[in-house]
Amino acid sequence: MFEPGAYAVPFEGRVEHSTPDPGPGLLEQLTERQTASILAAFSGVLTARQVDVIVLRYSDELTFEQIAERLNISPAATHRLHARALDALRKRLAEMRVHSVRDLI
Repeated sequence: MFEPGAYAVPFEGRVEHSTPDPGPGLLEQLTERQTASILAAFSGVLTARQVDVIVLRYSDELTFEQIAERLNISPAATHRLHARALDALRKRLAEMRVHSVRDLI
């Protein structure tokens, strides 16, 4: 008959699971001038509310629920704004024939 833990090997100690720090991402490495250049490329593509959602999500690293609370809208509206913003950005990138953020800098 099987008894849970009957075949377990005693272990004393701690298992550490770590992944190497990849360092700063591409966006963190951009200079102010490069960031301004990228933002200029997307001028007029997003509504002010979409920009708010994108900035709060990716710069401030807020959850959709936190963004909804901050903007006084529902979480569902936050998800819709986010999805529409990403669609608009993808469309603009396709029009510009950009395959990577590196192509913008």
